[in-house]
Amino acid sequence: MLLERSPFEEILSIHKTGNHAAIYRRRDGKGGTIVSFRGSSKTRQWIMNAVVAPHGWRRFRLEDDPEDAYVHSGFYVFFKRIWPKIKDTLEALPRPWIFTGHSLGGALATLAGVLAEPDLVCTFGAPKVGNSGFQRLRNGRDTWRIVNHIDIVPRLPLPDKALKDKQWIHGPEAIWLSREGIPGKFASWDEECALPFPLSSLARELKTPPDWIRDHRIGEYCRKLRQIGPDADV
Repeated sequence: MLLERSPFEEILSIHKTGNHAAIYRRRDGKGGTIVSFRGSSKTRQWIMNAVVAPHGWRRFRLEDDPEDAYVHSGFYVFFKRIWPKIKDTLEALPRPWIFTGHSLGGALATLAGVLAEPDLVCTFGAPKVGNSGFQRLRNGRDTWRIVNHIDIVPRLPLPDKALKDKQWIHGPEAIWLSREGIPGKFASWDEECALPFPLSSLARELKTPPDWIRDHRIGEYCRKLRQIGPDADV
């Protein structure tokens, strides 16, 4: 129903276990192409797994790229399921290409952004995807990484000194939205990575929807971005 009233039409929609991707273009044929990735809607289960479960690594390498780029193996599995289903259709569509996604969808958009070289990657509440070697593959790519207040998901997976050169990191500096919706920046890397509660209280925190879960909802991102307006200097 909403799509019928939208100036955009759906060109392709692919559903695979745990995730979804769709390609959109304007109905009037103007402009470029949008690829939207969406992940699981089971936020609390996703958060619990991301905090406490062990994480494997998967080498992420393109031809002639250095061999020190690693990404989260779980995100990579989801990505491999869905990317081959949309790649050929996308390549036949006009640029500019914009890849976007919220939460796990943001992680998938980030991976696709390295392989397909879109004109813009815009993520909302996306987790860390890879190590410094992976982030170097993103150098020079236009990326907007938007984080709402104390949304917990961009702080995950948690830092782990034992990972050494495979430490999880974000790439481009985040556009941070304050409680009031005012755009700004994190004061430091430590502030961006810090959990908004003691890890020992995770189970108790998940019993009711705290601010750090509410701040992850895509509706909260949309509300604040509408409040800022299209002409804001961020």
